[in-house]
Parts: sequence; C-alpha cells; structure tokens
Amino acid sequence: MTDSFKASLVHLREVYKGALLDINLLDHIIIGNNQHFSFFSHGLIPK
Repeated sequence: MTDSFKASLVHLREVYKGALLDINLLDHIIIGNNQHFSFFSHGLIPK
C-alpha cells in the first residue's frame, strides 16, 4: 500500500466522518455517486 493511497484513505475517513452510512474503508472503495466496490463481495479479502 503506497503512502499516497493511505493518505487517500485517511482523507476519505475525514470526509465521511459523521456520515449516516457506516463505511468500512478497508472493505470498500467509493466510486462516484454512492457506488462502491467491495473487496469482500468480489472474494478478494476474507471477512
């Protein structure tokens, strides 16, 4: 994991802090408008 990617995750966590949705940033990538890619649902990580 690159430093810039980690920085992006930290930024997203700040952006979504206090949001109504509980977003697990280690499991999801936010893509566009309320869409997400789940590593778990695509079988890429165990849960």
